Amino acid sequence: MNIAYEHANPQAGNESFLIRIDEAHTERTACILVDAGDGVNLDATLNDDDYLAAILLTHAHLDHYQALDDAHRDGAPILTSPSTASILEDVFAEGAHRYDLSNTDELLSRVESISEWHDILGETVAVRPIPVGHTPGASGFLIRVDDGEDRIRMLATGDFTERDAATYRGFDPGAYPDVDVLFLTAATNDGFEDELTEAVGTIVERTNAGSKTLCTASGLTGVHLATLLAGVDDELDVRVPVVLAGQVAKLYDALGYNYEDVTTVPTFESTADCFEHGAVTIAGPEVPVEGSSGRLFESIDEDPSASLVQVQGGSTDAMTNSDFAGTVSAHEFSNHPTEELLDEVVEAVSPTHVVVEHQRSRSLERYKDKWDSFSWATGSRGVETLYSDGEYLAPPWVTDHVKQRVQNRGGQLDTSRADGAVLDAMESIPELGRRDEIDLDQEGVGVAALENRLHIGTTTSSETEHAPSTANEQATEGAADGGLYRTTGPDLPEPTNGESTSSEGSTEEKAALIDTIQPPDNGETPTDEDETTENGGERAESTDKTAVSEDITQESQRADESAGSDDSSPAREATDDESAAPIADETSVALTVEVDPAVRKLAVQQANDESVSLAIFARQAVDAYLADVLRGESPWEDAESTERSFAFEADPALAELLSRAVVEAEEDTAEEYVLDRIKDAIGLGNDRTVDIAGSESLIKQIDAVVENPQSPHETTDEVVQAAVERVVLSG
Repeated sequence: MNIAYEHANPQAGNESFLIRIDEAHTERTACILVDAGDGVNLDATLNDDDYLAAILLTHAHLDHYQALDDAHRDGAPILTSPSTASILEDVFAEGAHRYDLSNTDELLSRVESISEWHDILGETVAVRPIPVGHTPGASGFLIRVDDGEDRIRMLATGDFTERDAATYRGFDPGAYPDVDVLFLTAATNDGFEDELTEAVGTIVERTNAGSKTLCTASGLTGVHLATLLAGVDDELDVRVPVVLAGQVAKLYDALGYNYEDVTTVPTFESTADCFEHGAVTIAGPEVPVEGSSGRLFESIDEDPSASLVQVQGGSTDAMTNSDFAGTVSAHEFSNHPTEELLDEVVEAVSPTHVVVEHQRSRSLERYKDKWDSFSWATGSRGVETLYSDGEYLAPPWVTDHVKQRVQNRGGQLDTSRADGAVLDAMESIPELGRRDEIDLDQEGVGVAALENRLHIGTTTSSETEHAPSTANEQATEGAADGGLYRTTGPDLPEPTNGESTSSEGSTEEKAALIDTIQPPDNGETPTDEDETTENGGERAESTDKTAVSEDITQESQRADESAGSDDSSPAREATDDESAAPIADETSVALTVEVDPAVRKLAVQQANDESVSLAIFARQAVDAYLADVLRGESPWEDAESTERSFAFEADPALAELLSRAVVEAEEDTAEEYVLDRIKDAIGLGNDRTVDIAGSESLIKQIDAVVENPQSPHETTDEVVQAAVERVVLSG
């Protein structure tokens, strides 16, 4: 018996591949196609003596089924998980309408849902789907081939994550012992969890602000988001009603979800049927230029109070403020594992062969000879033999030493691997299916960061309420009329009769400029109007940590001086309970935000020059920014949006070289190629995270700027970026 593989679309997505199983006693070679993405052409790939025995469909994303109609032949079954099978009728209908998918009735008639071992070639070859997270209904496949006394075990991960996906269990690397051949999808995203948390936070904020909110996403991503928002309601006690429209609604219903606050509208004549006050409407496609989301967007595009949240998984161009009268945001949604997890998978599975999929060109180079296995990271066309008559064959480029080391590892090529213990382990692999309840942390949502963003669980004790107050606390307690008070600088008089301490000498225009939210009652964290008990109950239970005063340091005094202060506020005397509590000092992190990577790098450099931490540097910048707001100024007027571009001139020879390099690197333009190389040269990565030193009062002040109707800032991140950018670009 010979077992070989061949990439089916290496010049496109390289996520599809063919496994050839050539038995000596048969005249034709059985072939198994794993996924059928764009560019798969079996007319050119299959030989005259080959036939298609089965297609394994890992999930219903377009890049994995787009060529399914052209690829299908020989009456081959299309094997997939029960959940994916349940949505294929809707998926294929959409594919026929938008992507020219043909023969959908024939394809549907060949679909077989499997959840256990399923024979393909008698008792010689069997396959079984396994849970892999990534997207609702996705599965990888175990492939078992018997060659006399030898049993060859192959694992095709497909797109996978260790995280759950809409309650579908993630991939467990330790559950698959003694795999011989690992077809490893190497699409990665180290920043997904931060991106996901940001997207969910934005949706919750905009929805609870009372605006008409449209979230655009692809079908399965929309379903995924709906389950996460249901999880926010369940875990954090923040109600976020969801209306699913069009294809997203159809897929949600077909998958059998039934969350209390999720309403589905599969078809609609009037867009009014899809909007509810205090709810988010989710529809596709991810950019609202057609389909359900296009119709819904047209109905709100001139509404300045509406919000558009675009959640994008591909390279589509998002709508911007120039396209919409309301608030616009865009978020990447690419649910793939970290690079580190790939290493953990290979170590846990310990295969003889690793065949790297879903990467191309230079992206494959980093996987060559990376693991203690034969690494096939070529991405080239052609048949590569992995196993022949009881022997695992090494790639032609490896040395004899490497070949001997891999082949002689303990357990490899040992018929005892098929003993009862190993077989029992293989039979105890995780079952397909969903968890009974969603777990936000297991899904990859940063719960602590989300709670911080939504101001959940921040309350003060009764001892703190009645203790003597610092200037910061006096300002907060006196905000009965909604005004934002100065919280640093000289002592402030105790406000009485609801009068603002900042009202003296201020004009009506200035008072409107610094208008903010109402203060908390009885020490509880403030909530938006739509988060009352009538709309779904209180927020999550608050902690019983005692609030403490901020220890004003030399660093924060600099910000005070910039606001015109001469003295720091006197610290109050702590109660017995508070004396044991940690004191918030200059190193205490009040919040964590994301800013443009270039702005962050400049801030790091300037902070190093000033011998302060990035958290302190950012706090100083924010303090100065807030001080200008308190003076009635508009510091955001000089801010410009960041649109990174690069222009250059090249002679014909250099232009030709660049053109070839662009094609090889699979980038769109020479400008993007050169810009990426410049970013690499100056060490500009993708790190956006910035911690801000301070206390709870700082968060409230920034929130006030966000809620200020004259401010262009829609998020805390935007306020901090504007403040930091102003400093680092000031010369």
